[in-house]
Amino acid sequence: GKGVVLSFGNYAGDTMNFGLAAERLNAEGIDTRIVVVTDDIASADEESKRRGIAGDFSVFKAMGAAAAAGADLDEVERIGNASNTATRTIGVAFSGCTMPGATEPLFTVPDGHLGLGLGIHGEPGIQDVPL
Repeated sequence: GKGVVLSFGNYAGDTMNFGLAAERLNAEGIDTRIVVVTDDIASADEESKRRGIAGDFSVFKAMGAAAAAGADLDEVERIGNASNTATRTIGVAFSGCTMPGATEPLFTVPDGHLGLGLGIHGEPGIQDVPL
């Protein structure tokens, strides 16, 4: 009864779907906020365009701890945004992931390189760079 904070990494599909969910909840009278995590400095120079990867966990944990301690919705949202602002990671991949049931990886990384700025949904890095 105190409201809802939706938090997720910065991906177009997640932003769209969680945004729609927030609209529906708000229309039903449930105070709903969104905290988008944008920690991966390798994925974009501009913070609002960065992907959310490993930093998701520290932002989620900070908000969860605040809520568990009895913070109100405004404070949980503030802590989430402050945690996101203070969190930076670099996502790299040495090979692509293979989804369950698939026989080939979603992407490949050339020998002697790493994929810089990868995504948590199996997206390749923004660029391949020499090791």
